[in-house]
Amino acid sequence: MSQSLLSNLERDALKECVNIGAGHAATALSGLTQEKVSILVPKLELVPVEDAPAAVGRPDEVMSAVVMKMGGDVSGTILLMFPSQSALLLSSLLLKTEKPKEIMGEDENSALREAGNILSGHALNALSQFLGFRLLQSVPETSSDMVGAMMNEILVHFLREKHENVLVLSVSFQISGHEIIGSLFFLFDPSSTKVILDSLRKKLAIDLG
Repeated sequence: MSQSLLSNLERDALKECVNIGAGHAATALSGLTQEKVSILVPKLELVPVEDAPAAVGRPDEVMSAVVMKMGGDVSGTILLMFPSQSALLLSSLLLKTEKPKEIMGEDENSALREAGNILSGHALNALSQFLGFRLLQSVPETSSDMVGAMMNEILVHFLREKHENVLVLSVSFQISGHEIIGSLFFLFDPSSTKVILDSLRKKLAIDLG
């Protein structure tokens, strides 16, 4: 299976679903920060497992991340990722402190976990309704490391499945008036990717029928 096997209709349907979920997530984040949140065009990639880290970012780039596992009818990982400075600025906004700290402490990480829980919950709900799946998320954890190291740890349980594909859905956002950028990633494992694509094709066949 390769990315080219996704038709334009299938890609557009998944992108629109992610866009709806991202819109709800942006509204929630705007409520938390009292700032306008802009959503960029969502991306969809179907990549070999070994190429998944590159779909998230440069391997040597240090990022702050909120990591959650997906369960239910499909499995995978949710990542809310920020450049270090954006994570500090966002946590300061959420905590309503006068100026950001220089390093992430427990309060800052807790604020990011809360944001991650809310953002992913809204996006996951949209995916769940669209696909007709039961999707659950784990308690969020925070991590700060190079993208390559984080992704290798996340994908280690199926990195051995060479040439299998991972569905990567992502959307980036920006908080107006602040140099805060972030990205929300959904990485579905190879077996779940097949289940999702099969379900999507059946849904589109019914809708178009």
